[in-house]
Amino acid sequence: MSSLFETIVADLQNRVEMEQLEKKFAAYYDGLAESSVQEDSVWGALGDATLATQADEEEHQRQLAGVVR
Repeated sequence: MSSLFETIVADLQNRVEMEQLEKKFAAYYDGLAESSVQEDSVWGALGDATLATQADEEEHQRQLAGVVR
């Protein structure tokens, strides 16, 4: 029973900590200047495009390797 109680308490503490972190993140991002948000968005789009290109290239290389065999 003690173990169950400890698990419940730990879960509740984790939830409280997660809610506090979410509030801190929200406050941080809500406080950013619009120019910073736009810049971050551009960098994010660049990262997405780069990852997509790399994934496409890797898939193409796998297909070529399968044809060569």
